[in-house]
Amino acid sequence: MYATQQDLVKRFGALELAQLTDPDAVLGAIDGERVALALADADHLINGYCGARYVLPLSPVPDVVVRIACDLARYYLHTIQPTDVVTANYKDALRQLADIAAGRLPLQAGAIPTPELEGASVLVEGPVRIFSALGGF
Repeated sequence: MYATQQDLVKRFGALELAQLTDPDAVLGAIDGERVALALADADHLINGYCGARYVLPLSPVPDVVVRIACDLARYYLHTIQPTDVVTANYKDALRQLADIAAGRLPLQAGAIPTPELEGASVLVEGPVRIFSALGGF
């Protein structure tokens, strides 16, 4: 996982997490299963954006990815109506993921190796040419 329940508590507070995961105060505490599900959903989305550019799972996990995972999970935990701040942070996280995928926001993580092209050649095969470049035979 890119973020933990403790990361969410540090960023948003235990009270908010308890209210989001146990809105009827049945447990009187944070519902760890709901938090784990939201964090897993965040991980899947992050992997979807980062998978073409980086070796998964990202290791070590860059701080920006921890924050993105927390913002995504917080949004997912708002099952009724997320606040404007939560929605804005979610949209910002999506923009940052798009930037990561496009290479505009590079991560300090293991990039997928690209094949070495030095000294390589390209062979093209096709049918015999019927007309010359001048249009004749």
